[in-house]
Amino acid sequence: MKDTQCEDCPFKAMGFDKCPNYIETLWHEKDEPQPLIIKDCAPRRTLLMMQELYNRTFSLQQQINQGENEIGNMRASITKLYEALVYMEEQTSGRLKYQRHLTSMKSDGEEYKKVE
Repeated sequence: MKDTQCEDCPFKAMGFDKCPNYIETLWHEKDEPQPLIIKDCAPRRTLLMMQELYNRTFSLQQQINQGENEIGNMRASITKLYEALVYMEEQTSGRLKYQRHLTSMKSDGEEYKKVE
């Protein structure tokens, strides 16, 4: 993180001792025991942080859209699989009904050849 304070602050040029937007904050870096003092101009830091939040929000929205697309593709695949299973069951149950019908028509000892 870098300082954002103005080198040539317009408020100081107008005769103020300090800029009313000037703030100092303490930040701890990872694995560093000594905190850093960051000298900021509040409006600049606010704009930088808003830009960072916007970028994260935009990235999150892209990830959500990608997830929604993957869910839609998965739903379509599952629907196709379900339709295939229903079709296979209909075909199987239809054959079984046909075989039962043929079996019921047989007389004792009579054999039917399977016609493909």
